Amino acid sequence: MNARLDYIDTLKGLSILCITLLHYEEGMLPLWLCAWVGMFMISAFYFTSGWLMGMKTKVADVRTLATKRLRQLGVPYVWFTLLILAFDVLWWALGQYEFRQVATDAYKSITLRGIGTLWFLPSLFGGELIFCWLMGSKRRWWLFALAAVATIAYLHHYYEWNATMRTLSDWHKIVDAPFFTLRNVLIAWPVVFVAYWLARLYFTYAARWPMVVNAAIGLACPALSIYVCGFGGISFGWISPFVAPVLGPLGLLFVCMPLAQTAPTAFLNYWGRHSLVLMVTHYSITHVLCRYVCVEWIGQPYEGWWQIAFFALTVACTYPMVWLFEGRLAFMLGKKV
Repeated sequence: MNARLDYIDTLKGLSILCITLLHYEEGMLPLWLCAWVGMFMISAFYFTSGWLMGMKTKVADVRTLATKRLRQLGVPYVWFTLLILAFDVLWWALGQYEFRQVATDAYKSITLRGIGTLWFLPSLFGGELIFCWLMGSKRRWWLFALAAVATIAYLHHYYEWNATMRTLSDWHKIVDAPFFTLRNVLIAWPVVFVAYWLARLYFTYAARWPMVVNAAIGLACPALSIYVCGFGGISFGWISPFVAPVLGPLGLLFVCMPLAQTAPTAFLNYWGRHSLVLMVTHYSITHVLCRYVCVEWIGQPYEGWWQIAFFALTVACTYPMVWLFEGRLAFMLGKKV
């Protein structure tokens, strides 16, 4: 069990650090690299969720999963929403935000659009519930096919709306928020679904393959996912947005398997275990403070290597935050104190 969780934590740690880095850097990394990382950094969490379900003998029923995830995802969503809103109000009182920012974040929280990176928690919750509901049906394959068609149709029309209507006015942005929430959920469940069946296949057949074969797959899948992103001239058409987010995490998972229990990956394992704290605090709080310190205190434009330096500082400053949230504030993570 520990070895299994180790390589999953390694992948999650790599993903959350990539998420944080991409939120800090602006133009330093090549476009193709940013696009590829953007494809897998969030879907890796959906993927690991489905993979873990695939390792179990039975998928949890909807009620059991909902009860568990309300504690693990719902409770942190509420508490960290309140924390970020409190920070918004403070920043507004200090003259750094307009009241519009506070009102916008409050509305995002109500519609489950989520403030900053908090959108991820309802997305994972909803995606897992859809998957478990489909798996619990006696006609699940018919329902899977119907859900896939409905998902593709919705995303097609949503992206058309988003490209042409969302930016017309504030009213359009207000209308967009709940539809964006649904869009996130519908992106999540297919990744959970595919990861589940890949895990079933792996532990049935591929777990006995030589490590060199798994390593080759691990290197080939991320490389192929880069091409699927559009930088290699290969495209799977309308299914490309579903292929790349699976290929990246799958390949990286195979890469992480032999490395997970080695000393160099201890750093990634740590952040995989505590990815939630870094996820929900870095964008809406720490990043804002770093930008203010850089511009107002140091007197430097917030760009280039300054952003990388503050990224490193953010990761370092999150260590004591993890200690706090895993201790006295554990209730904010849905844990017993």
